[in-house]
Amino acid sequence: MLVCLYIRCMIRTKLDKELLEKLYSENKSYKEIINLTGYSKSSVNGYFWKNKGKVEENRRFRRRLIDISQKQKEILFGTLLGDGNIQKQCLNSFIGRFNHSINQEIYCNNLRERLENLTSVIRYASLKNKEKVYNTCYFTLKNNYNLKEFYDMFYIGENNKKDVPLNLDLLTPEAMAYWFMDDGTASSNCSISIATYYFSIEGLLRLKNYLYSKYSIEITIRKDFKIYFKAESGKLFYNLVKEFIIPEMLYKFRFVDPLLI
Repeated sequence: MLVCLYIRCMIRTKLDKELLEKLYSENKSYKEIINLTGYSKSSVNGYFWKNKGKVEENRRFRRRLIDISQKQKEILFGTLLGDGNIQKQCLNSFIGRFNHSINQEIYCNNLRERLENLTSVIRYASLKNKEKVYNTCYFTLKNNYNLKEFYDMFYIGENNKKDVPLNLDLLTPEAMAYWFMDDGTASSNCSISIATYYFSIEGLLRLKNYLYSKYSIEITIRKDFKIYFKAESGKLFYNLVKEFIIPEMLYKFRFVDPLLI
């Protein structure tokens, strides 16, 4: 008797995916799908959560779409070349997070304001590493299917590891400004550099070729996978991005512009 019941349960929970997709395409709510198929609520929920994303209002399975303006796309592109990240939660669910030192709180606020409709509020945390405490500020990007565009751009490496995109058309002067504010620094050789530790050498060569062909900017890639701008290219880069740099971040160009010392 127990064996028969177990077999019946196994048969009952084997989902007819074509039927589920058909009912979904007919705009049925999950409750209607459960009633029509006889499947359990958890089985139907689990299938659509995995394949369609978050269950939202009216108990229907919908992709959550938040519009991203062209300027916001450029800013996102720049920050994703830096420390920003996009995470894929399930097939139709994408979120992101931006962490910064408390010393960069003003920049964090500026970035969050530019991406306001896409983000949560800024939060604060203290992280302890051995004997040192790091105070940080951060915000997240709301679940948004439109972030898939950026996930597909950046997570192209082995095991979906973040790398320099194949298409760099969004690397505009404003995008470069946010990239630099995120990970750039004043260099000791009277120019500037940007930390690019986590990218592949192929990705960095892609970036190097694009910067030269698009903006005539020359960079060198060091063994530590950090990129350095040649002196004249550092000045060229600065002139391209300076109108987008917030005052609190201009110190990073102190070796490029004598007036900033």
